[in-house]
Amino acid sequence: MIEAGAFSRRRRRRSPFPAVRRLVVGGSCVALVGLGACGDFTPYNRLDKLRVLAVAGEPANPGPGETANLSALVYTPPGGIPVAYEWSWCPFPGLPNDGYPCLVTEEEVSALTGTPMTFDLGTAERAALPHTVPPDALRALCEGTPGVPRFRDCEGGFPIQIRLRVSSGVESVTAIHTVRLRFDPSTEINANPRVDGLIAVLPDGDRPITEDAALVTLPRNRETTLRALVPDGASEAFTTTDDMGRPTVTRERLFLTWFVESGTTDDTRTGFIEGSVPFEQALTNSWKPAKTEDYPAETARLIVVVRDSRGGSSWRSGIVTLEDSP
Repeated sequence: MIEAGAFSRRRRRRSPFPAVRRLVVGGSCVALVGLGACGDFTPYNRLDKLRVLAVAGEPANPGPGETANLSALVYTPPGGIPVAYEWSWCPFPGLPNDGYPCLVTEEEVSALTGTPMTFDLGTAERAALPHTVPPDALRALCEGTPGVPRFRDCEGGFPIQIRLRVSSGVESVTAIHTVRLRFDPSTEINANPRVDGLIAVLPDGDRPITEDAALVTLPRNRETTLRALVPDGASEAFTTTDDMGRPTVTRERLFLTWFVESGTTDDTRTGFIEGSVPFEQALTNSWKPAKTEDYPAETARLIVVVRDSRGGSSWRSGIVTLEDSP
């Protein structure tokens, strides 16, 4: 459970997320997207090696007959190393400590649903996930089927695991993402939150951070205020149930992760929780790029990933120029 004050500036170094889940399987890093990455020697949000920072589906929660178009935010260090993609999905994943194995075969799921299934989603940069499972079959799986694990949380749809393995030939990273398959096409669609822009607050005025590094120059070893432009509507109102099982309307929580190639940020993550953490507070952070001796490159990238509490995600990236000194 996320604490109400988890994003407080006074407690900025305390992560609002549970313990990072990670393990190494056959020399590969396996990370739950949004919660962690392998390695303990640099800050989580420092970009210095191959990473899968986020996975998004459009729509985020496909209904019967719909197809979710999957994309991933993959970071590679400067130099343009080509990477290969391997996409797959699984309706019954195993435990994190076991490497999230799929506990059922394609043949078993095909027999359960009455529909031919393949878990392979291809090797392209993007993947298509068609929702072809009959809704009655999904409901039966949620309620419990002999010999099949029972899901306790099917609110908002049947949860399946998306697995993406990205390899550069030298190293590989495997990312895990959850997609909920809606039971009814008429139920609420979860729109992915969006980031409309990134801003650096400078003494001579605000400057947009884009792919043109010449637009913004930041001082090294000194904090600069950053602001993410996220519309208020990115936190959608949706219907859920309270502790008594009664329908109630609430707003999504939003979580922003601030990734940088150089230095540190005041907060690794910020977030919005209705009634506890103001929306505007979630959109502000500060960045302190490293000294030249620690990061000699003339430019550095900033990436902000925004996620909602129902599995939606998107991102925005930009590059800045760093001052020559100190």
